[in-house]
Amino acid sequence: MNNTYYSSGDLALMNGVINNSVDSANGLNRTDDGSMYEVTLSKTELDLEVGEETTLRVKKEEKVKVPVWWTTGDASIVTVKDGVLTAIGAGETTVSAWVAGVEYSCTVTVEK
Repeated sequence: MNNTYYSSGDLALMNGVINNSVDSANGLNRTDDGSMYEVTLSKTELDLEVGEETTLRVKKEEKVKVPVWWTTGDASIVTVKDGVLTAIGAGETTVSAWVAGVEYSCTVTVEK
């Protein structure tokens, strides 16, 4: 089995290339500060217990049809799929949502 690892920089580059193409197709233009639209993550800090599940949501303009890519800093603490977090083991890690090459992070603390 071939396991491929992408660094944060690699993910940002791939997200940027793909999402900038989608943004152009949606007719979005950059604002004065360089952003294309406002994006927020539903939480930036979260406390969970082992076995608990919760969902993080990305809030963005409704007309914006860009994918959200999710990553976890340590899958032995928290896993994430489509914004659904599952606490696996005690510790602290970061869960990130990537939108158009920009990272939005939530610090997750898991207790036994």
